[in-house]
Amino acid sequence: MISKKVDYNLEKAEIVQLTNDAYHYLAFNEPCLDDENMGEVKEFKERFPYGFKFNSGIEPVEGTDLVECTVIPICECDTPYTHYKVMNKWFKDEFYYSEDKKRVCYRIYNMYDGFFVDLGWSDVIINKFGKPEICTKKCILPLWGKNWMTY
Repeated sequence: MISKKVDYNLEKAEIVQLTNDAYHYLAFNEPCLDDENMGEVKEFKERFPYGFKFNSGIEPVEGTDLVECTVIPICECDTPYTHYKVMNKWFKDEFYYSEDKKRVCYRIYNMYDGFFVDLGWSDVIINKFGKPEICTKKCILPLWGKNWMTY
């Protein structure tokens, strides 16, 4: 199985124009009102073979039935996530740590939607209680109780 991740690198994000019909099919799985737009949908899916994510916010293009939106591609991930924990029936935490165990790469896999939230590499710090944790841009994640983490 190929490991995939959402590539939030702004250089790889694309601003595209789609028909409103094709956008709603791709974003919300609503049926196309016009069958001719399915060709546009097929072509769009071929451009992103591993999938894609729409960034929030779309802008209508004046005088047309097009919308302009930002697409974030899903790409292959070369980080071999070695530890994971199934949180519940919808989410799975995945970890990869450096050899010296001072840095951890962390991501969350949404099994319902099939998307990853990649929080990237973070330094392992010891909190005031003597327990290891990582501080990502979005959260503080405790690492105590992980059998691969010694402290």
